[in-house]
Amino acid sequence: YRNLSLSSHKLSQAVSKASHIRMPTAPLRLGADAVQSLLKRFGTLRVLELDGIASIGDKIFPLLNQSAAASTLQSLCLHGVSLTYWCTDGLHLEHLQQLTVAGGSVRVALPAFLKKLPLESLTLSQCSSLRDTQLSEIQTTVGTTLKTLNLHQCLRLNRPTLNFAQLERLSLMGSFSLLDLPQLNCPNLLYLDLSFCFRINSTTVEDALKRLPQLRELALVKCPGLHSLTIVHSRLTSINVMWSNALHTLRIKCPHLLKLETAGCVALSTLLLDSVSLQSLSLASLHNLQRLEIQAPLLRSLTLTHCRRLDQVRVDGPDCLEQVVVRDCRTVALRFCKSVRRAIIAEWNERRRRRC
Repeated sequence: YRNLSLSSHKLSQAVSKASHIRMPTAPLRLGADAVQSLLKRFGTLRVLELDGIASIGDKIFPLLNQSAAASTLQSLCLHGVSLTYWCTDGLHLEHLQQLTVAGGSVRVALPAFLKKLPLESLTLSQCSSLRDTQLSEIQTTVGTTLKTLNLHQCLRLNRPTLNFAQLERLSLMGSFSLLDLPQLNCPNLLYLDLSFCFRINSTTVEDALKRLPQLRELALVKCPGLHSLTIVHSRLTSINVMWSNALHTLRIKCPHLLKLETAGCVALSTLLLDSVSLQSLSLASLHNLQRLEIQAPLLRSLTLTHCRRLDQVRVDGPDCLEQVVVRDCRTVALRFCKSVRRAIIAEWNERRRRRC
């Protein structure tokens, strides 16, 4: 018993010095007393993730402010939280850099818990109270330090104003009611995600790109409002338009483009691509693709699969094209493309030489 007691004491001391706590996503419901007892034992926490805390309600903020780790917490994630309009307590965590509030019911006014937080990353998911005008409150409270802003499934956003001078990553994924981005002023933005924004159109995307000179990555997954899209940008390296099943024409002129994803674009009939940096391109299951024009002098690998209606193919400038993979495609147009034909013949000759 004496040995077990000593071991238990040492184990308790070791656990109390933990820097990370992640509660399971199982159907576990924590009350205020349980959370308070838990937080009292850890004075050096840097990362805290709590799930199933809806029953605590607005009391969660005072519990966190009075915890032993209030002065050390750097990352906080609250899943299944319930915050009402009458919540007036804020978070007083002087070193908090990452905050995620997801699921549950979030109706609290934003300044109530964002004030005086040195946040670099903020994620709000399923926040039903968030309106267009309230985004200015985020900019006022944490706009000078914020670098990552994720607003997922915020269904009341229509025409938000986004003015963040230091912001580098912005995600509005799942904002089904989003119509336009009339005031998008984020000069340092590197990543933009508008996936599952069903009501945005091509004009909205094209206008937004003109105001984002530093953008590197663009995600437009499952955007049925896109029909004919023209992307002209000097810095973009990655474009993802997967499952945008109404997109029929895509024109891209991005000299630094390295990656293009088009899987699931079943209506795409015309693809015009101009990039001096692209080295590999794979187009699969574009059943309605009829016209393909590529200007990519550094292109080394081209894969075409299940493009059964291909009528016009033009590949200009790929002197270093080494590999061409064609499966279940209409090859009549490919035969008249010199660069493609030359790469296919060279590959056949190499295979014959190896066999011999």
